[in-house]
Amino acid sequence: MQINYILLMGDMETLATSKELGNRSGVLPFTAVLDRTGKVIYTHAGALTEASLGAILAPLL
Repeated sequence: MQINYILLMGDMETLATSKELGNRSGVLPFTAVLDRTGKVIYTHAGALTEASLGAILAPLL
């Protein structure tokens, strides 16, 4: 099968981690950005543009 889209592969632990990071509804796509200390500084349910993600990540670099 040829698949031309991104797949998330994980088990129940992966889903639990996603919920711990703020994805209470279990929706996809879900983005969590952590700082260098591991603190969640941003979460977003739904698609993100490259520009919006870049604006979130730039101050962390």
